[in-house]
Amino acid sequence: KSSPEIFGSLFQSVMNSVERRELGAHYTEEANILKVINSLFMDDLRQQFEAAKKTAKAKRTEAIHALHKTMGSLRFLDPACGCGNFLVVAYRELRRLEDDIIGELFAEGQLLDISTMQQCHIGQFHGIEIDEYPAQIAKVAMWLTDHQCNQRTAERFGQTRPSIPLTDSAEIINTNSLRTDWPQADYIFGNPPFIGHQWRSVEQQDDCAAIFPKDGKFGKMDYVACWYVKAARIMQQQPQVQTAFVSTNSICQGEQAGVLWAWLFAQGFEIFFAHRTFQWTSAAAGKAAVHCVIVGFEHADSSGREHRTKFLFVYSDIKGPPERREVANINQYLANGASVILPSRSNPPAGLNKMTKGNQPTDGGNWILTLSEKEALES
Repeated sequence: KSSPEIFGSLFQSVMNSVERRELGAHYTEEANILKVINSLFMDDLRQQFEAAKKTAKAKRTEAIHALHKTMGSLRFLDPACGCGNFLVVAYRELRRLEDDIIGELFAEGQLLDISTMQQCHIGQFHGIEIDEYPAQIAKVAMWLTDHQCNQRTAERFGQTRPSIPLTDSAEIINTNSLRTDWPQADYIFGNPPFIGHQWRSVEQQDDCAAIFPKDGKFGKMDYVACWYVKAARIMQQQPQVQTAFVSTNSICQGEQAGVLWAWLFAQGFEIFFAHRTFQWTSAAAGKAAVHCVIVGFEHADSSGREHRTKFLFVYSDIKGPPERREVANINQYLANGASVILPSRSNPPAGLNKMTKGNQPTDGGNWILTLSEKEALES
């Protein structure tokens, strides 16, 4: 049986470092995908299942059936899907929960044809990918995952729907995600490209100009911020939609935190879960040497979420497991505190020198001193 990591790992391994940088093509390993989808929707679905099982006997079956039907109607979108790892893991986890639901309703071996009970299918999953080859891999990966899920269900319950012929498929669109309408979805998630503003191509600069608000200082935002802004505009029209992205931690630090989150908070958005900085890990050659965060956000007008419990995942060791903390609020720095935005200003306070360059190693080495140069300046 294949791991979903194989597809992204193999594709990334045949790309050189320049190609990876231009596309921001660094796939997410399964452990980090689970961090996203569990907090975004799987934990909630599992909790609903546990609650339904505890419903009074007369309404218990009805409650479980209702949840099962809801699961079959949900739609999922990764708008920068690469080789489809997020979609693969999300579908697999949804099918695992569905098997548990069917097992709760029927004794194993009781159904002659389990397909009559199955609600979840790969047609609920949608992806957008700018590169043709990973887009094709993503579609095949979803077919393979569906086959594996059907085999697992059949081993537990007996006859299930056949994987062949291929009558259903995930929708994988091969195009520029920032220049096309996104498919309808209840949950938006993924790992958009990691590209700093100074590394953007001409086309990526044009994407930013088309996506970023005109009334903010978005010029130096990382490219990934485009996906936050585009998702937010969809969520303003459809407040029930929830979004979570893996990103470089720079969007929640310094100047960028004030720009992106000032705009999002002003549009009525809140962060309802987040993983603070952790070390990127993957099994691929040439993996990204970056520190990441995960941010889940929703619109404050989302129905039925007035008393949403917010969780902050904190890492004492950025290479280790996180500690989950229940918090009152998550601000733009992914801290448990008030969302107070510090405005930028071009002039220093009275009596202080003007800063021309902060602690950012993008100056071509011209501001980096050797030990002898440092000592010469100090003498």
